[in-house]
Amino acid sequence: MARLFTFHSRGLTATYADLENQALAQGEAPLTTPGSVLVRTNAGGFRFYALQQYDHDGERQESYLAGPIGDRDAEETAARARQRISELRDVLASIRLLVREGYLSLERKHYLAIAALANHGFFAGGGMLVGSHAFEAMLNRMAIRASGFPTTDVDVARPAKLKLKEWRTLHVPELKAHALTAPYFRYLVSESQPGVVMSPIGCTAVRIPVPERFAVHKLLVSQLRIGKSEKAQKDLRQAAIVIAALAELQPGTIAEAFAKTPVSARSKIVRSMTAARPLLADHPVALEEIDSIVATQAKRTAR
Repeated sequence: MARLFTFHSRGLTATYADLENQALAQGEAPLTTPGSVLVRTNAGGFRFYALQQYDHDGERQESYLAGPIGDRDAEETAARARQRISELRDVLASIRLLVREGYLSLERKHYLAIAALANHGFFAGGGMLVGSHAFEAMLNRMAIRASGFPTTDVDVARPAKLKLKEWRTLHVPELKAHALTAPYFRYLVSESQPGVVMSPIGCTAVRIPVPERFAVHKLLVSQLRIGKSEKAQKDLRQAAIVIAALAELQPGTIAEAFAKTPVSARSKIVRSMTAARPLLADHPVALEEIDSIVATQAKRTAR
């Protein structure tokens, strides 16, 4: 069994850190190409600046920017637009470099859905990105290279006290949508961290779970799935990757996260830890940590 991940170089890690800072400071996430500032003249001879961009379908969009040409305010507006375009192109150059070297990027349609939520204040208001896209953002932030997992969904969550014990839908009025509730989900979303998702269009800042809780929750979820062995294996592998990385980057964090789980969930998590051992064969530090957790839990259960 080969190692589950490798570390990115310090140079790439620095480039990603710069990108994250830019995403946090950019205001609105881009939904189109950076574009160009053009000079246009209408039928009456009025000369003005226009902004030309292309959307995710490749359709050209053109909008009035400022005028007339030569007016002080119009020139300042055009200069600011050119500066913004230059900054966005620099961001895209960084994204291309990172993706070429193994950082994970989203499909355009998934990025656009997440960016639209970000622009409407979803993440700033306490919402979180979860699921496979959060996993990818997490790997990028941890500066590790590992395989992503294809998904057709964009999964988001909000911290909320839910008394439902089974999987079911729940009305979410602020999004005008319905959501799926899941057991022990509050454990996952109780702690979060900033993250960034990237795409060929641009990037946007999001909130994602902390990696240790993400990994432990994935271990739990893999035991709760009924008749979905493929998804359970995906959960287990995602958990194993994060556990292996944390064992080398932040030893002890998985044990700390396990100690904060509900007592009713621990036997299931321990079963998943045992099932994950073959995946961690080339990660002895991670094996030692989960074996210690399993042994300690066994002693407590035996009392």
